[in-house]
Amino acid sequence: MKRFHPHIILPLTVLFLAGCASQKLDFDDLEPSPEVLNNQISTVWNRVERIEASLALHVQNSKFNGSLFGTLHLGLPDRLSLILKAPFGIKIGELIVSDGYYEAVFATGQFEYGAVEDFDLAAMTGIPLPSGDLLRLFEPITRPIIEGFVQDSTLAFALTAPDSLWQWRVAEGSLDHQILYNPEEGHVVEERWFDNAGDDLALFKQYLETSWTDDVPLAYELQLESGGAFPTKVRVQFKTLELNPIWKTDPFQLKANSN
Repeated sequence: MKRFHPHIILPLTVLFLAGCASQKLDFDDLEPSPEVLNNQISTVWNRVERIEASLALHVQNSKFNGSLFGTLHLGLPDRLSLILKAPFGIKIGELIVSDGYYEAVFATGQFEYGAVEDFDLAAMTGIPLPSGDLLRLFEPITRPIIEGFVQDSTLAFALTAPDSLWQWRVAEGSLDHQILYNPEEGHVVEERWFDNAGDDLALFKQYLETSWTDDVPLAYELQLESGGAFPTKVRVQFKTLELNPIWKTDPFQLKANSN
Protein backbone atom coordinates (compact mmCIF):
# COMPACT_ATOMS: atom_id res chain seq x y z
CA MET A 1 0.00 0.00 0.00
CA LYS A 2 1.17 3.53 -0.70
CA ARG A 3 1.61 5.90 2.22
CA PHE A 4 -1.21 8.31 2.91
CA HIS A 5 -0.15 11.95 2.77
CA PRO A 6 -2.76 14.21 4.42
CA HIS A 7 -1.20 17.45 3.15
CA ILE A 8 -1.87 16.46 -0.45
CA ILE A 9 -5.61 16.02 -0.04
CA LEU A 10 -6.30 18.71 2.57
CA PRO A 11 -8.05 21.04 0.08
CA LEU A 12 -10.23 18.17 -1.12
CA THR A 13 -11.08 17.31 2.46
CA VAL A 14 -12.57 20.76 2.94
CA LEU A 15 -14.70 20.38 -0.19
CA PHE A 16 -16.02 16.94 0.65
CA LEU A 17 -16.27 17.22 4.44
CA ALA A 18 -20.05 17.15 4.47
CA GLY A 19 -20.38 14.05 2.34
CA CYS A 20 -17.31 11.89 2.88
CA ALA A 21 -16.19 9.90 5.90
CA SER A 22 -12.81 10.66 7.44
CA GLN A 23 -10.02 8.11 7.42
CA LYS A 24 -9.88 8.49 11.18
CA LEU A 25 -12.37 7.00 13.58
CA ASP A 26 -15.27 9.13 14.80
CA PHE A 27 -14.40 10.61 18.19
CA ASP A 28 -17.36 12.95 18.57
CA ASP A 29 -18.90 12.79 22.04
CA LEU A 30 -16.56 10.02 23.22
CA GLU A 31 -16.30 9.84 26.98
CA PRO A 32 -12.71 9.06 28.04
CA SER A 33 -12.57 5.68 29.76
CA PRO A 34 -10.54 2.45 29.60
CA GLU A 35 -13.42 0.65 27.88
CA VAL A 36 -13.82 3.30 25.18
CA LEU A 37 -10.07 3.46 24.55
CA ASN A 38 -9.73 -0.31 24.31
CA ASN A 39 -12.67 -0.41 21.90
CA GLN A 40 -10.95 2.13 19.62
CA ILE A 41 -7.70 0.16 19.71
CA SER A 42 -9.60 -3.08 19.02
CA THR A 43 -11.43 -1.53 16.05
CA VAL A 44 -8.13 -0.77 14.34
CA TRP A 45 -6.52 -4.08 15.36
CA ASN A 46 -9.38 -6.12 13.91
CA ARG A 47 -8.82 -4.56 10.48
CA VAL A 48 -5.36 -6.10 10.20
CA GLU A 49 -4.53 -9.78 9.69
CA ARG A 50 -1.25 -9.63 7.80
CA ILE A 51 1.54 -7.11 7.31
CA GLU A 52 4.48 -7.16 4.92
CA ALA A 53 7.24 -4.57 5.24
CA SER A 54 10.76 -3.63 4.28
CA LEU A 55 12.62 -2.01 7.13
CA ALA A 56 15.82 -0.61 8.57
CA LEU A 57 16.91 -1.20 12.17
CA HIS A 58 19.24 1.35 13.74
CA VAL A 59 20.71 -0.10 16.94
CA GLN A 60 22.58 1.86 19.59
CA ASN A 61 24.09 0.51 22.81
CA SER A 62 27.49 0.24 24.45
CA LYS A 63 28.49 -2.81 22.41
CA PHE A 64 26.96 -2.15 19.02
CA ASN A 65 26.12 0.95 17.02
CA GLY A 66 24.99 0.31 13.48
CA SER A 67 22.20 -0.42 11.03
CA LEU A 68 20.58 -3.59 9.70
CA PHE A 69 18.04 -4.01 6.92
CA GLY A 70 15.38 -6.57 6.29
CA THR A 71 12.04 -7.92 5.19
CA LEU A 72 9.28 -8.50 7.71
CA HIS A 73 6.11 -10.60 7.55
CA LEU A 74 3.58 -10.50 10.39
CA GLY A 75 0.58 -12.78 10.76
CA LEU A 76 -1.31 -11.30 13.68
CA PRO A 77 -1.46 -12.11 16.47
CA ASP A 78 1.38 -14.63 16.81
CA ARG A 79 3.38 -15.28 13.61
CA LEU A 80 6.52 -13.51 12.44
CA SER A 81 9.15 -13.90 9.74
CA LEU A 82 12.17 -11.58 9.68
CA ILE A 83 15.09 -11.74 7.25
CA LEU A 84 17.97 -9.44 8.22
CA LYS A 85 20.83 -8.19 6.09
CA ALA A 86 23.92 -6.10 6.74
CA PRO A 87 24.83 -3.18 4.48
CA PHE A 88 25.56 -4.20 0.87
CA GLY A 89 22.90 -6.94 1.09
CA ILE A 90 24.88 -9.50 3.05
CA LYS A 91 22.37 -11.85 4.69
CA ILE A 92 22.83 -12.20 8.44
CA GLY A 93 20.04 -14.59 9.26
CA GLU A 94 16.35 -15.37 9.42
CA LEU A 95 13.94 -15.61 12.35
CA ILE A 96 10.54 -17.31 12.20
CA VAL A 97 7.96 -17.43 14.99
CA SER A 98 4.96 -19.71 14.50
CA ASP A 99 2.75 -22.07 16.50
CA GLY A 100 4.47 -21.15 19.76
CA TYR A 101 7.95 -21.96 18.47
CA TYR A 102 10.85 -19.98 17.05
CA GLU A 103 13.47 -20.88 14.50
CA ALA A 104 16.66 -18.90 13.87
CA VAL A 105 18.94 -19.63 10.91
CA PHE A 106 22.22 -17.73 10.65
CA ALA A 107 24.49 -17.11 7.66
CA THR A 108 27.18 -19.14 9.45
CA GLY A 109 24.96 -22.22 9.24
CA GLN A 110 24.03 -22.12 12.92
CA PHE A 111 20.46 -23.25 13.54
CA GLU A 112 18.37 -22.78 16.67
CA TYR A 113 14.87 -24.02 17.41
CA GLY A 114 12.75 -23.93 20.55
CA ALA A 115 9.69 -22.68 22.40
CA VAL A 116 9.05 -18.95 22.09
CA GLU A 117 9.16 -18.47 25.87
CA ASP A 118 12.79 -19.69 25.81
CA PHE A 119 13.89 -17.23 23.11
CA ASP A 120 16.71 -14.97 24.31
CA LEU A 121 17.11 -11.98 22.01
CA ALA A 122 20.03 -10.54 23.99
CA ALA A 123 22.08 -13.74 23.90
CA MET A 124 21.34 -14.32 20.23
CA THR A 125 21.80 -10.81 18.81
CA GLY A 126 23.31 -8.60 21.52
CA ILE A 127 20.15 -6.47 21.49
CA PRO A 128 18.70 -6.76 25.02
CA LEU A 129 15.11 -5.78 24.28
CA PRO A 130 12.42 -7.75 26.12
CA SER A 131 11.47 -10.68 23.89
CA GLY A 132 8.51 -12.14 25.77
CA ASP A 133 6.39 -11.03 22.83
CA LEU A 134 8.61 -10.55 19.78
CA LEU A 135 5.84 -9.33 17.52
CA ARG A 136 5.23 -6.30 19.71
CA LEU A 137 8.69 -5.01 18.89
CA PHE A 138 7.75 -4.68 15.22
CA GLU A 139 4.00 -4.07 15.10
CA PRO A 140 3.17 -0.60 13.68
CA ILE A 141 -0.18 -0.66 15.52
CA THR A 142 -1.16 -1.29 19.14
CA ARG A 143 -2.60 -4.46 20.63
CA PRO A 144 -5.85 -4.21 22.60
CA ILE A 145 -6.40 -5.64 26.05
CA ILE A 146 -8.28 -8.95 25.96
CA GLU A 147 -12.00 -8.24 26.11
CA GLY A 148 -13.40 -8.96 29.56
CA PHE A 149 -10.16 -8.10 31.37
CA VAL A 150 -10.24 -4.32 30.92
CA GLN A 151 -11.85 -3.45 34.24
CA ASP A 152 -9.90 -5.96 36.33
CA SER A 153 -6.53 -5.07 34.79
CA THR A 154 -6.91 -1.26 34.95
CA LEU A 155 -4.63 0.39 37.49
CA ALA A 156 -5.16 4.04 36.56
CA PHE A 157 -6.74 6.21 33.87
CA ALA A 158 -6.34 9.97 33.47
CA LEU A 159 -6.14 12.84 31.00
CA THR A 160 -2.73 14.46 30.73
CA ALA A 161 -2.29 18.21 30.96
CA PRO A 162 -2.21 20.37 28.92
CA ASP A 163 -2.76 18.22 25.80
CA SER A 164 -5.61 16.01 27.14
CA LEU A 165 -4.04 12.76 25.93
CA TRP A 166 -5.54 9.62 27.43
CA GLN A 167 -3.16 7.80 29.78
CA TRP A 168 -4.08 4.26 30.73
CA ARG A 169 -2.09 1.98 33.01
CA VAL A 170 -2.90 -1.72 33.21
CA ALA A 171 -1.46 -4.79 34.93
CA GLU A 172 0.11 -7.19 32.45
CA GLY A 173 1.70 -10.20 34.07
CA SER A 174 4.82 -9.16 35.95
CA LEU A 175 4.78 -5.73 34.29
CA ASP A 176 2.68 -2.58 34.40
CA HIS A 177 1.74 -1.41 30.91
CA GLN A 178 1.10 2.30 30.25
CA ILE A 179 -0.60 3.47 27.04
CA LEU A 180 -0.68 7.10 25.89
CA TYR A 181 -3.39 7.83 23.32
CA ASN A 182 -4.12 10.89 21.20
CA PRO A 183 -7.92 11.05 20.66
CA GLU A 184 -7.68 13.82 18.06
CA GLU A 185 -5.29 11.80 15.88
CA GLY A 186 -7.01 8.50 16.66
CA HIS A 187 -3.97 6.42 17.58
CA VAL A 188 -1.60 5.46 20.38
CA VAL A 189 1.52 7.62 20.51
CA GLU A 190 3.56 5.60 22.98
CA GLU A 191 3.63 2.58 25.28
CA ARG A 192 5.76 1.88 28.35
CA TRP A 193 6.26 -1.30 30.33
CA PHE A 194 7.47 -1.09 33.94
CA ASP A 195 8.52 -3.68 36.49
CA ASN A 196 5.45 -3.70 38.74
CA ALA A 197 7.67 -4.25 41.76
CA GLY A 198 8.82 -0.69 41.13
CA ASP A 199 8.98 1.82 38.30
CA ASP A 200 12.02 0.43 36.48
CA LEU A 201 11.48 0.82 32.73
CA ALA A 202 11.52 -2.50 30.86
CA LEU A 203 10.53 -1.19 27.42
CA PHE A 204 9.52 2.09 25.81
CA LYS A 205 7.81 2.07 22.40
CA GLN A 206 6.97 5.28 20.55
CA TYR A 207 4.87 5.45 17.37
CA LEU A 208 6.12 8.07 14.90
CA GLU A 209 5.41 9.15 11.31
CA THR A 210 1.87 7.78 11.49
CA SER A 211 -0.13 7.67 8.26
CA TRP A 212 -3.62 6.30 7.57
CA THR A 213 -3.99 3.38 5.16
CA ASP A 214 -7.31 1.55 4.69
CA ASP A 215 -8.65 3.10 7.92
CA VAL A 216 -5.58 1.94 9.87
CA PRO A 217 -3.06 4.35 11.46
CA LEU A 218 0.32 2.83 10.61
CA ALA A 219 3.46 4.09 12.31
CA TYR A 220 6.24 4.22 9.73
CA GLU A 221 8.80 4.65 12.50
CA LEU A 222 9.08 3.02 15.92
CA GLN A 223 11.45 4.14 18.67
CA LEU A 224 12.27 1.32 21.10
CA GLU A 225 14.25 1.73 24.31
CA SER A 226 15.08 -0.73 27.07
CA GLY A 227 16.28 0.15 30.54
CA GLY A 228 18.29 -1.85 33.04
CA ALA A 229 22.04 -2.28 33.26
CA PHE A 230 22.46 -2.41 29.48
CA PRO A 231 20.28 0.39 27.99
CA THR A 232 19.58 0.01 24.28
CA LYS A 233 17.85 2.12 21.65
CA VAL A 234 16.47 0.70 18.41
CA ARG A 235 14.85 2.83 15.72
CA VAL A 236 12.69 0.82 13.33
CA GLN A 237 12.05 2.59 10.03
CA PHE A 238 9.54 1.01 7.68
CA LYS A 239 10.39 1.79 4.07
CA THR A 240 7.22 0.08 2.85
CA LEU A 241 4.15 -1.29 4.66
CA GLU A 242 1.47 -3.42 3.01
CA LEU A 243 -1.74 -4.42 4.77
CA ASN A 244 -3.34 -7.84 4.36
CA PRO A 245 -1.34 -8.98 1.31
CA ILE A 246 -2.02 -12.36 -0.27
CA TRP A 247 1.03 -14.64 -0.08
CA LYS A 248 1.52 -17.52 -2.52
CA THR A 249 3.70 -19.37 0.00
CA ASP A 250 3.60 -19.47 3.79
CA PRO A 251 6.38 -17.18 5.14
CA PHE A 252 5.96 -18.72 8.61
CA GLN A 253 6.75 -22.33 7.69
CA LEU A 254 9.19 -23.72 10.24
CA LYS A 255 11.90 -25.74 8.54
CA ALA A 256 12.04 -28.07 11.53
CA ASN A 257 8.41 -29.05 10.79
CA SER A 258 8.74 -29.25 7.00
CA ASN A 259 9.79 -32.89 6.87
